[in-house]
Amino acid sequence: GACVGECFTTEAGTITASHICDHPLLPDPYESRTVFVAPSTVCTAKADAEQRGGTVAAMGEGLFAARDIAAGELCAYYSGTRTTHTEVDAREGWERNSNTMSLAPYDEVTVIDVPPPWDAVEAYCATLGHKVNHSPRNNAEYRHVTHPRFGHIKSVWAVADIPKGEEILVDYGYTDEMPPWFTPDLYGCDTHAVLGSPIK
Repeated sequence: GACVGECFTTEAGTITASHICDHPLLPDPYESRTVFVAPSTVCTAKADAEQRGGTVAAMGEGLFAARDIAAGELCAYYSGTRTTHTEVDAREGWERNSNTMSLAPYDEVTVIDVPPPWDAVEAYCATLGHKVNHSPRNNAEYRHVTHPRFGHIKSVWAVADIPKGEEILVDYGYTDEMPPWFTPDLYGCDTHAVLGSPIK
């Protein structure tokens, strides 16, 4: 039958290292009701914004709950271009990898990337999971999902109740390698501190 409203088609086969998707400004309908992008409340987002070479409009942004999100509920999707761990590891500087996400353990080779200029929502808002910032006091986590439009991608799921208006945060799980902004007492505040809404 005829499509009512926005029409979505499967784009998984068209995504490459240089092509993020056919319709980068067509937002996911679930995300449109669930999340929004705004200036982050997290110190690490502000530090990352100064260090990265991304689009100015994308710097220091975070992802927030547009409604109450219950623990165990999907918050957002994380799609982007497709590259490999070899390519990502060969890049100079953390700023070139600030929006990369491995598809492991589902796929040990592929990495999702949202590089400039697509890191700005004015250029790419088909998924918004790349806007989630780091905190060890996280209220969400990354998981694998099969998306009807983008195929196998990552997603962001609430691990605690997230009230409307609160920033959605994931523990990035840094172990042996860490970006330059991941240091104590950056900008006069603990990089692990969340400014604004406290996390329970």
